[in-house]
Amino acid sequence: MAKVERLHGLDFLRGVAALGVLAYHYLYYGDVANISMFGTYGVYLFFCLSGFSLELVYGQRSITSASLSEFFYARFFRIFPMYAAMVIFALLTASAIDRLFLTRTLLNLTFLFGVNNPGYWSITPGGWSIGVEWFFYMLFPLFWAIRGLGFSVAALIITTILNIQLTYLAYFTKSLPAESIWINAIQPVAFINYFLAGVFGCRLYRRAEWTIKNDAFITLLLAIFVVSLSVPIYLGISRTHLLTTSVWPLFYFALCAGLAYASAGYRSGSKALTKLSTFLGEISYSVYLIHLPLFFQLRGLIGDRVDNIVLILLCAILSISLAKLLHDRIEMPLRRHGKALVREKNHHACALADK
Repeated sequence: MAKVERLHGLDFLRGVAALGVLAYHYLYYGDVANISMFGTYGVYLFFCLSGFSLELVYGQRSITSASLSEFFYARFFRIFPMYAAMVIFALLTASAIDRLFLTRTLLNLTFLFGVNNPGYWSITPGGWSIGVEWFFYMLFPLFWAIRGLGFSVAALIITTILNIQLTYLAYFTKSLPAESIWINAIQPVAFINYFLAGVFGCRLYRRAEWTIKNDAFITLLLAIFVVSLSVPIYLGISRTHLLTTSVWPLFYFALCAGLAYASAGYRSGSKALTKLSTFLGEISYSVYLIHLPLFFQLRGLIGDRVDNIVLILLCAILSISLAKLLHDRIEMPLRRHGKALVREKNHHACALADK
């Protein structure tokens, strides 16, 4: 398999999305501010970047038993170990165990919870999106096999319509409590258009690869993302209103898809920015998983003895530092182990075929 060029623009955006989710959660649970748009569209941007990255790595390869095996091994070792560790941590620190404890645990450790009501079945905070992500991994071989741009466009349009309809119905089910409305809204079908947009965006990028080496470009993309999400917050427009109108979901969908596509062409002329982008990409997954459990644990230990702002800054520093440590000491060794298993399996299959 030819090595795929690492696109630092994607790394940069992935890190920005993770830090956006962190900022939303810390400010919200720290009773400082509600910047829910950054949490919502930080996750949606993740889905776009995921589709783009998978298409970039696998899209031009033939689908064989060996390539499929490599794909699923790589995906498993990419997300399962850290997620399983956080599930176990959540269970060990839970104040009470409900009657669905065993069912929840099995569904989380098999990622089956992502198929339906991931917000209800998820054990660890924010874990619902990991279940949805695994659901997309299950579907990706289908998109991998059907490579026509016409199919991509049709699938994109259909899933975008479904996304808007599902979100609208979920938020306007007035008889349900707020938590149930949220759970109804975060079904896999509500986000598949973002994943597909990444896949489709990568196919477009391959047709006319372009690059820009101006470091101001990535700053511009960051500014567009931050300003676009900040304006509704400044104007006092609620997330519910934005998600349940026809125009705004399409605008933010186009924003996420456009940012993913545009970032792919960025090539840094600065070693410092390249290192920063790589660092942000490396810590993104662990930061996303650990930041909220860490916050809840520290707040429980410290209580009201420190100011909320101090607690938030402390948790942010610890989350980023611990994420880097986990990436270097756990994520990467396990991913290398997964690649070694695939090589060994393929070598064994070739040896049997030669007999």
